[in-house]
Amino acid sequence: MYKNYVFDLYGTLIDVEKNWDHDYLWEKMSQLYCFYGACYDPDEFKEKFEKYLGKMQETDKDTNQLDIDIEDIFFQLFKKKNVKPKNKLVREASRVFLLLITEKLEIKPYIKNLIEQLKEQDKNIYIFADGQATFAKNELRAVGIYTYFDAIVMSSNTRIKKITEKALESFIESQGLKDKKTLIIGKNYDENIKGASALGIDSVHIVEKDQEPIKDSKATYTIKEDKIMKILDL
Repeated sequence: MYKNYVFDLYGTLIDVEKNWDHDYLWEKMSQLYCFYGACYDPDEFKEKFEKYLGKMQETDKDTNQLDIDIEDIFFQLFKKKNVKPKNKLVREASRVFLLLITEKLEIKPYIKNLIEQLKEQDKNIYIFADGQATFAKNELRAVGIYTYFDAIVMSSNTRIKKITEKALESFIESQGLKDKKTLIIGKNYDENIKGASALGIDSVHIVEKDQEPIKDSKATYTIKEDKIMKILDL
């Protein structure tokens, strides 16, 4: 019987659509920074943001296995204008940025019911996923499931993308999880199932209701997303 349930986030628990490509974003972010004495015009803010982002991504252009923490960019944007922000202010800038770029944020069907029942059964539940921790935590709060998780670890925390076997192995060790009592659950086959299989950990591949299971899948179980409550019976 499983004790630890490790979920991927995007596409598995929630659906999110983000858009950075509109002038309104940079106008409002530059205005926010001016409130705290770090004044930019919108074009300058966008230029500096993209410059810092590019520099961080440049360090891993060959392997695409490392990740960045976007809060580092918001910190540098304050520092560029000789403002030394507290962590609280950097997080606030991140939240405003997320609010402005989010065009869709929805919890997947049945997920809240599934998570509530797992907690009622005294299970440990985790999120281990690619993405920005500062975004993920606010998104989970917004859909009402943040408090259910024993730990939330994103690739921005570890600076290593989940697709690497090393990242999953490190997560399992850091949380003290026993392989045979742990179940990896996700929709992205490469990020979830391959790594779990390599480490000898059971997994659930979530597929769309009209999707055929992957031939020769390494998943221990394959479940249609509209039947995700079957996880309780495994």
